[in-house]
Amino acid sequence: MKTEQEILFERDRMRLNQSGLAPQETLITKMMKEKHGPDWWRDDRVWLAAWWQHNFEMQVGPRNWHIRMNRLAPSSESSLSTATQEKCIAMLKSNPDDSYLMLGPAGCSKTTYTIALYDNALREFRKTSRGTPPFWFRDTKGLLDQFVNYARNPDTAKVPKPNANLVKALFYQGERPRLFLEEMDKAKVSEYKLAELFDLINAIYNHNGQIVVTSNLTKEEFVATFDAPVFRRLTEMKADGTDSKTSSHFWDFYKYKENQQ
Repeated sequence: MKTEQEILFERDRMRLNQSGLAPQETLITKMMKEKHGPDWWRDDRVWLAAWWQHNFEMQVGPRNWHIRMNRLAPSSESSLSTATQEKCIAMLKSNPDDSYLMLGPAGCSKTTYTIALYDNALREFRKTSRGTPPFWFRDTKGLLDQFVNYARNPDTAKVPKPNANLVKALFYQGERPRLFLEEMDKAKVSEYKLAELFDLINAIYNHNGQIVVTSNLTKEEFVATFDAPVFRRLTEMKADGTDSKTSSHFWDFYKYKENQQ
């Protein structure tokens, strides 16, 4: 029979293996060690905080680690005017649970705003849950390629996440599924990929979800590439899944930039 210490050790090792977060592997773990001592990862509260930080950084990449909703402010690096940035940031902070479709050229803060929304969702979820968050930060090309790979190799390939069935299952478990989908213009669309994408977006639409999408395409290019039904779903999300007021925001930064000139 295992001792209590052996059981705790097994639990800790399983945690680390599942999360990919092990002592001394990252800057986060180094910081936790310095702040809380070498056994920081045995403290549930401290370990959970480190896991969440690790999860955020793995998803958004090193150059975006600094982005937080509460730190959002107009930037000189954005091609948008200060006034436009202030308007967008005010909307994001007032409506962080709404859906957004952001179209515009590179450099107009689309990724920054998406990451800020993702950061906010993570932090809010962590306040009430210790489980796995029911949302994903994905690049469109990578996700659609996963669908194709799984269709070709169902016995060996991993099931793509998220997918329409998973969204439905989470909804019936009382969760609100959220998808933060970057760079839709980078994906090469086929009939199969488009069908899978619509099924996923439609599932989020029908199950009280939130979706945030970015693309460098113009509105006309986006509709021509992904079809009108996808565009309609993205711009008609409802806050509570009913016929209530639409909680989607369509930001056409090409028009914003035209108005600045």
